Amino acid sequence: MTNRLTIYICIAFLWAALSLTCSAEVEAKAAEAIASERPTTLPSAESGRIDVSEWRFERDGPVAMEGEWAFYWRELLEPDSLEAGTVPPAAYAHVPDIWSSYSLDGQPLSNQGYATYKLTIRFAESDAGKSFSLWVPNAATAYRLWIDGKEAGGNGIVGESRAEMVPKNYSKAYLFVPSSKETEIVIQVSNLVQRKGGLWDELKLGYADQINRLQVSGAILQSGMAGILLIMGLYHLALFFMQREYKEALFFGGLCLIIGLRTLTVGQTLLIRLFPDIPWEIGVKIEYWGFILGLAFFLCYVKTLFPRETSRWYVRIVMVVASGFSLLVLLLPASVYTRWMLPYQIVIVISFFYIGFIFGLATWRKRNDAWMNLASWIFLLAAVVNDVLFYNLIVVTGDLFPFCLLSAIIIQMVMLTRRYSRTFHDVKRLSWELAVLNDSLELKIRERTAELEEAGRQLARTAQARRRLMSNISHELGTPLSLVQGYVKGMIDGVIPPDNPSYLRLIYDKTIALDRLINDLGELSKLEAKQVSLDLQPVRIRPLAAKAADGLQWEFGLSGLTLEAVTPGGGELTDEPVVRADAFRLEQVLINFLSNAKKHTPAGGHVRMDVSMTGGEGGKRVFVSVTDGGEGIDEAALPFVFERYYQAQRKDRKKSGMGLGLAICKEIIELHGGEIGVRSKPGEGSTFYFTLPMLEKD
Repeated sequence: MTNRLTIYICIAFLWAALSLTCSAEVEAKAAEAIASERPTTLPSAESGRIDVSEWRFERDGPVAMEGEWAFYWRELLEPDSLEAGTVPPAAYAHVPDIWSSYSLDGQPLSNQGYATYKLTIRFAESDAGKSFSLWVPNAATAYRLWIDGKEAGGNGIVGESRAEMVPKNYSKAYLFVPSSKETEIVIQVSNLVQRKGGLWDELKLGYADQINRLQVSGAILQSGMAGILLIMGLYHLALFFMQREYKEALFFGGLCLIIGLRTLTVGQTLLIRLFPDIPWEIGVKIEYWGFILGLAFFLCYVKTLFPRETSRWYVRIVMVVASGFSLLVLLLPASVYTRWMLPYQIVIVISFFYIGFIFGLATWRKRNDAWMNLASWIFLLAAVVNDVLFYNLIVVTGDLFPFCLLSAIIIQMVMLTRRYSRTFHDVKRLSWELAVLNDSLELKIRERTAELEEAGRQLARTAQARRRLMSNISHELGTPLSLVQGYVKGMIDGVIPPDNPSYLRLIYDKTIALDRLINDLGELSKLEAKQVSLDLQPVRIRPLAAKAADGLQWEFGLSGLTLEAVTPGGGELTDEPVVRADAFRLEQVLINFLSNAKKHTPAGGHVRMDVSMTGGEGGKRVFVSVTDGGEGIDEAALPFVFERYYQAQRKDRKKSGMGLGLAICKEIIELHGGEIGVRSKPGEGSTFYFTLPMLEKD
């Protein structure tokens, strides 16, 4: 059972990784297709100004704010100070880049300091009044932003000293509407806490919905990767604690957790976005611990897989080095340890190729599943080469390393599953499960017996209800069928003339009654099973009631009755009580009410239909009633009027129908969320009514 579950989880994770990879490739191809339609020259800032008036955002998408920005070194200036060029820039610095790549008076700048950036953006006239967003993915390590002289926000607190500034670093988008053809961007940046400072990541400008899509798609991809890695890590750690022999599961689970946590602190920095109170130093420490401890866990994992091919001395040396660098990250501030990572990066490169050698040697020696490890290593190597070419603008395939890393880890998970499936631990587990099953068999038998007894009782109740239903149907069908058979037999025997129209009419009427009974039974069954789909639309109830009454005026006249439809109101839709309903079904209820009133009202009598509005705690409701001049209904019979097969007894002792019409009406009204009822006293007639919630006006 555990192996099957593991296999299913592996397949699910691999499918998710492939989906993320395909999504990234589709986005890269889409971006390439859009780029082919863009102008041959992309907008670039020159001397602190960038012209995007020829850029069609709706077609070309967001544009990078690259190029020369006005740069004020060791000055924290606000828009008022920069107005009309009263303060000349120290230089025009290329963005994105770090401060140490700039020079002033022939001297390179330090990454520790503070500065102000300024850029003027020229828009097209057609873009006036549209909502734009400026996306600032990363800025080291605190910044403050103004757009058109208004402070838009920032990250952390900008300061001229370490005591004054508060670092914070995660991507943000700032919404604004250009007030004129030109918009001025001013950004104060300070960094006194880490090895790189400045606007070192690409700022993007686009329509608000375009930037929002960029943020959301990036967050979805990154959270998906992190979620998969964290779940895989927790799963393998749980597997280790259940079976302590699985040491490879311990190291692999730890590796997945470390990489998953690090994924949440880079790029979109989702961890900081979810928990903004996390100090900046903690977020950076998690990021650096990710690749320091990741290598250590990966080497230990490889050693558990192929102990004969892995040098234990090399693993110990790397563990000591990783422990030392981890302590540096733990004890020192980011401004110190971020500068000392180059030696460890060299260790990572050497270890990466050494692990490839181990996988190759194990494959040559035909170790179990070694070829899968070698394939995952080659996969990662190809991703590294691709990303180097991509970031040097040689290929346009996109950044594939995160997806290839996730795919390689999933391959390792599949390999571990195959490894476990060949061990004897499954036999032990199955034997234990069988013993537990035998111990609990008697209890399960009692539970199943009780379930079967309850099912038998339910079946008996169902059979009794079915017999009662069949008895009712047989009773209702039997009388008209017997009459039809008697008339037909009389015609066959010559007792009744075969061309007698009165008997033919009787036969025809009985078949119509049978057809109506069958249709009513079918419709009632569908209504009770909620298999009827209603075409809900705004319905003006007064015109609908008037229409139903007009359609029956002729029949009422033939019966010597007067039908009065009191539906005051009229005019436009806003002046009428409106309900959300199926007009055909509501008309069916009204016609049924009127038909019943006609049956129970003696000749010369009066039937009245009213439409009004009522109020209550639940809001306004429409109240529709039909009052007849019949003999009324006994109080004891009122609760059963809307039950199927119930037939009110008239004074002439004739049945008024088959007892299905009102049951159908009840189901229709309840499907609309309304209420149905009747008020009656013997000798005073009856009033059938229903209420429906009114549709609120906008």
